[in-house]
Amino acid sequence: MSGMYSVTSAVPVGSSQYSFPIVRGFTRLQTIYVSFHDNDASGKFVIRLYSPLDTQENVNAIDDIECYMTIGAERFPQFSVDSQQEAFYRLRLAQLIHQGSDSFSITPSAYRSDKFLIGRDFEKAPGSAAHSGINTRSGAQFTINLKNTGAATLCHVILIYSQSLDVSAAGCQVLD
Repeated sequence: MSGMYSVTSAVPVGSSQYSFPIVRGFTRLQTIYVSFHDNDASGKFVIRLYSPLDTQENVNAIDDIECYMTIGAERFPQFSVDSQQEAFYRLRLAQLIHQGSDSFSITPSAYRSDKFLIGRDFEKAPGSAAHSGINTRSGAQFTINLKNTGAATLCHVILIYSQSLDVSAAGCQVLD
């Protein structure tokens, strides 16, 4: 079965680079989602997902957000996600809707204004096999590295992972 772990961190005001270490290990990490919030009182935390473009035109001169994840010495993806277009593509990959006619309710214009969400899939066989995620329990540090997040003041990370449930006469035991 799948499990979910949620963690938040304050983003230092005025910082152009930010690293967020996740100290919990997972046997099979499947997917990660990263969202941001700013101090805009008009939008609720769960509805308004701050975008560094913040409704501005999506042009190369101002679209400079950058992100990647590391697990020990491994880097995911190998080259940084360095635009909102690529972040949107990676989100579609994480949701398994990059092919075919499936879609989700985030339009490209909403993504650029108040629905910005970074998604990354860590499965080796996404959607095809159970427990194909990456092991983060090997003692290696899992870190999210962000650059140029604009006026973001809060980073919210949701991690989806596979876990096993052992049901016996003695009771139940969750093996994550």
